[in-house]
Amino acid sequence: MIELVELKKVVSVDSLLKTHPPGTRTLGFSKFGFIVPQIDALFERFSTMSLAFHGKMVVDPVNNKKTFIVADPDGNLIQFFQD
Repeated sequence: MIELVELKKVVSVDSLLKTHPPGTRTLGFSKFGFIVPQIDALFERFSTMSLAFHGKMVVDPVNNKKTFIVADPDGNLIQFFQD
């Protein structure tokens, strides 16, 4: 089970960073990921859907495995890794 909780009474990251230079980041999680057994099939299936891909499928130069990222409707990044 994965539970994501969104608080409604918080200060947005955009408002906090508006006086900082572009590319400034905040501390905290930036994405979550899943290891999947058939990444090519999953990528092809997702390609037929109305998903917002964050880049394209790439091969990680460190472990030589495929990976890709999609954004959910709220802009949260979800990364998929080849098993």
